[in-house]
Amino acid sequence: MRYLKDQSGIALLMALILSVVALTFSAALIYIITQGTRMSGLEKRYSTALGAAKGGAEIATKVVQTAGTAVPDFCTLYTPDNCWDEKLYVETPEWAACTGGWTDPDPTVSPDLVCSLGDYNVFIKLVETVWGNTQLSRQIYIGRGVVENIGGPGNIPAFVRQYVVEVHSEHSTSPDENADLTILYAH
Repeated sequence: MRYLKDQSGIALLMALILSVVALTFSAALIYIITQGTRMSGLEKRYSTALGAAKGGAEIATKVVQTAGTAVPDFCTLYTPDNCWDEKLYVETPEWAACTGGWTDPDPTVSPDLVCSLGDYNVFIKLVETVWGNTQLSRQIYIGRGVVENIGGPGNIPAFVRQYVVEVHSEHSTSPDENADLTILYAH
């Protein structure tokens, strides 16, 4: 067997291997840092969109509480009066005046209320109304499955109606920045 005694090329080969390993490590590190920065930016934009959606939820509860009489100046109520009244005071299956897009659960399709909150447009839609559990609603709506013995410690709080509200917020110039909320509101 014959051994080669000249090892002058091995140093070059080892230097090339170590360079490739270092370059691969550096590229992976740069990729991880870039992705982390990108994810941080996405999270920040989502947090801002979510904040706008939460603001829309607050507006929705105030508008429902006041039956649409306290709509802020930066919001517009689009639902026709007869449909809006049915959404507030009649159970969902009996919404005869709400036809077409007004019953679609997507808040961007025929929204009840559109608000401009900073750089965000917030679409709000009442999608379901259910009777509550108060004695008043029990007297008016006998046989609707209301809870009895309301009040006192440990009992269920009373409410007349229960609403499901869909809220969608999106950036006015970048619709990819958006957030959605579904709210169950008892009033």
